[in-house]
Amino acid sequence: MRSLLLPPASSSLLLVGFTALLGSCSFVRDFDEFSAQCQTGTAECVADDAVSCETNIDDDHENCGGCGITCAATDYCGGGTCLQYRVNLGIQQMASSYVNAATIADAANGGLFLGYNHNTDISVLGTVVPATNSDASLLRVNRRGDVNWAISMTSVVVPETERIESLVATNYGVVAATTFRSANVDLSQSSGASVQVANASSPDTDGILWGVNEDGTYRWHLLATGTGNTSFSKVATDGQGNVYAAGVFNGTDLRIGTSANLADGNVSGIFVVKVLSNGARQWTSVFAAPTSVLGAIEVDAAGNVYVFSVSTGAATIGTTTLPGNDTPRLFSLDGTTGAVRWFKSYSGAEPSFAAGDSIVRLPADATHPSGRIFVAFYCGNVASAVGPFQIGQGSAIAEIDPTTGDSANAFLVSPDFRPFGLARDPEGGLILSGYIPDPALTELEVLGQTFPFTSAGMWDIALVGLSTEGTLRFERAFGSAALEYPVRLVVNDYGTIFLSTYLSSDPFTIDGSTFMPNSGIVSSLVLRFDPAGVAPAP
Repeated sequence: MRSLLLPPASSSLLLVGFTALLGSCSFVRDFDEFSAQCQTGTAECVADDAVSCETNIDDDHENCGGCGITCAATDYCGGGTCLQYRVNLGIQQMASSYVNAATIADAANGGLFLGYNHNTDISVLGTVVPATNSDASLLRVNRRGDVNWAISMTSVVVPETERIESLVATNYGVVAATTFRSANVDLSQSSGASVQVANASSPDTDGILWGVNEDGTYRWHLLATGTGNTSFSKVATDGQGNVYAAGVFNGTDLRIGTSANLADGNVSGIFVVKVLSNGARQWTSVFAAPTSVLGAIEVDAAGNVYVFSVSTGAATIGTTTLPGNDTPRLFSLDGTTGAVRWFKSYSGAEPSFAAGDSIVRLPADATHPSGRIFVAFYCGNVASAVGPFQIGQGSAIAEIDPTTGDSANAFLVSPDFRPFGLARDPEGGLILSGYIPDPALTELEVLGQTFPFTSAGMWDIALVGLSTEGTLRFERAFGSAALEYPVRLVVNDYGTIFLSTYLSSDPFTIDGSTFMPNSGIVSSLVLRFDPAGVAPAP
């Protein structure tokens, strides 16, 4: 086991490290007779006449140790044996300093990509990641809990702010949406070499899309710059290596890669770019939207792109201008051309905002041939209208018709917490995370049901599993006496839930166990839950 900092023995969580115990397996069929001809660790598990020994039975989840031996959803295959994760991922700082919580994305074979923003050395699962100045570091962690590699985006001359805003796993590795302020940054890679990128608008921010191969080597980058602050905020992939990224700009000049000025007379707004797997920009669409905050970007199986955002004033997407103040807006683009398909607003005049990573797409089925789109957002102080649906104050989810943008359904999840992440599970349900802002809360209302809950302090964390029709599957709430909030929520193909969190310096409590995040220093933690929302026992 690799371990850095452990909580009390009675705790149900460990801050850092992995331990593997024998997990449960289900046996389906014997080895194929051809497997006897294969080398140790491989087998012929495909029903054909060829002997290709294509299956690595040392780490294949569906063929663990032999053809058809499938590990349980919460287990992984290691060395030909089904093994069970026992603890969670965490970070330990080497000195007192602010560390942004991890931004995570699924990696191949059940691992994770982690993104940290830090200005002092950190230690993640026993691997020390140094900070040259103010760095943004990207790590790949395999399912066993080992750090495969750690690379950084660091300022070359003076300490400035470098940030990883979001990540997406692709079919070749990972792409990070980043922001940097210094005049030059180095993009390091696992081989030890680095690529230097200049900020043409320093001290204003520029954005970089940073493509990295599975082995941690540099693949490509794309720079977004202009006369004011420019940044990449959200990123998604279509599963074929094409990347769709959304960002914001403030200024009359916007340039993506080698493009001419794309601002088109606008002084602030949103831009969306499609980038091929080799880093080539296929198209960029730019829209006027003052002081915008991007909630999420998603792409469906047909290549249609969906962007959820909030602006402080009227926004114009294509030929449609919608008024509003802090109003959630969703628009869709054609993935081939970048042309606007539709543009909608989903609440009344009361302040509302989009949650972080707040769109999920469910695949097509017989009932929904175009698939299904769901968005999570917060409604203001009075009832808000989402199409024909009236919903009260609090966290809400709406189902959106992918073809028209019209609301097919909407419901209030909870008046007691604000949403900060939405994900789908493999069974077709939804997972919603959020933070609880009321320090005097004594009970938590979720989907019309009330649960006893005593707020631990300033902010607490909520995690809810529900059906797409609004039926509750599970609810969780936990926290400490100070500040913590969720940062990123993902669910892997086996239904395992990963929730990255920002933690204050006070003791953190979950499942009746309390532990100190990092001896009184601000830290971050990636919590792992099984598909039923249960944290692993020690």
